[in-house]
Order: sequence, then C-alpha cells, then structure tokens
Amino acid sequence: MKDLFGKPLHTQPDIKGEEYCGTLVRESGAAILFDDGEQQIWLPKSQIRIEDAPGNAGSRALERAVIVTIPDWLAKEKGLIE
Repeated sequence: MKDLFGKPLHTQPDIKGEEYCGTLVRESGAAILFDDGEQQIWLPKSQIRIEDAPGNAGSRALERAVIVTIPDWLAKEKGLIE
C-alpha cells in the first residue's frame, strides 16, 4: 500500500487485534484520521495495519475505504470497544 506521495505506507505487518472497516480521511507522516462511520479518530501508523478495502487496490486518494487492524488496547483507548 502506498501513501499519497507514492511511497510505501509504513504500517505494522504483525498487529494482532480486530479489523475495522472505514474511510481514510486524512494522513500525516505518523498517523491517519480514520472514520468508522460513527466517529473520526487519529491512529498512529506505528501501532496499526492498514489495507485497502476490496475494489480500492492501488488507490492513493483520501476518502478511500480501508480496513484497519487495531490492537485491542488501542481500540479501547480510542473508544472503539469497551
């Protein structure tokens, strides 16, 4: 997966946690703004794995559908789970 500048997107390959489907709203060098349909939260790229949702492969545009794997501790911290 590549970032908006065509460089490899630095995400963690071995994250254990739940997958969340949503939209990539914004991106910085260290984090993404992820919209799960109920809230928008900033997630550190160093703690998550991001994959393009089916049908979006190769797209680098913002507002694209993505699947984000988030460790349970971070999902709790960000209010995605209790």
